[in-house]
Amino acid sequence: MVSTEIKQLISCAAFPLAVLISAGSASGAQNSDTAGSATKKIDKIEKLEIENRSGQTSEKEDAPALPPVDDAPPAKSILRVRISVPQMDKCTQAFAIYPYVTKPLKILIPHAPLPEEDMLDFRMRLIQTGYANRQSLTRPYPLMGWRWHYAYRNALKRSGLSEPKFVTGIYRFADEMTKYVKPECERINRIEEARSKRYQAMMVEYEDNHKDEESEAIRLNREPIKVPLRLVAKGKAVEGTVSLPPGEWYITGKHQVPGLLYYWQERIKVNSGENISANLTDANALLIQGGW
Repeated sequence: MVSTEIKQLISCAAFPLAVLISAGSASGAQNSDTAGSATKKIDKIEKLEIENRSGQTSEKEDAPALPPVDDAPPAKSILRVRISVPQMDKCTQAFAIYPYVTKPLKILIPHAPLPEEDMLDFRMRLIQTGYANRQSLTRPYPLMGWRWHYAYRNALKRSGLSEPKFVTGIYRFADEMTKYVKPECERINRIEEARSKRYQAMMVEYEDNHKDEESEAIRLNREPIKVPLRLVAKGKAVEGTVSLPPGEWYITGKHQVPGLLYYWQERIKVNSGENISANLTDANALLIQGGW
């Protein structure tokens, strides 16, 4: 009997113990599965982060490198060219901006200076211009040339005299005008002497530098730039604008009317991003040919 009861007690005690062991085993398996799942998730996240970093590195490597700020091309400048001379009737122009000096136009007929000391020559010219052969300033080839007519017109304004209407007053007019026209002739002769020196200096510059300047222009891939011109100021001038990179340039061109030709070759220094104006007149022309 005792043995039977003991067996029953042992059996009753073993059942809860088995249940506890089974529950503990199941809990441990569950915890193991949870830990394994978490580990897999962490590995997956780390793998994605590595792939993202690799993709960002590849994009950075493939992106084009930007040039340094100092290597940016310099800003271009705007050049405004204005040609203003007294003779504008039926005019034609041809202008370009050259990156090198060009050979100046050839002097076909040298101009003789205006009289400065010959009083007889002064008197003859004044009689012809003031009475016997008055001319319009629009004539292609005025008698005795444009220089004399400019000297005469300026002297007439300074003198306050009026041109004679009768032949009896012409000699007195010529005598009184001489002292006014003489300094005008001297002034214009000095202008022409300075023009001749500038022309000779440009010829020397061409002979000395044109080859080197042309080679440098080729290296920099620079070519002559034509200037588009249009009439302004009611036909009293022509203007045009161009954009230029920094450097030395030459404004080269001619203005032509019937019987007269003006030629310029002006060297200019262009800085980055600035606006430049060049006024071309008969005073700074390098050469004037024809009825001058």
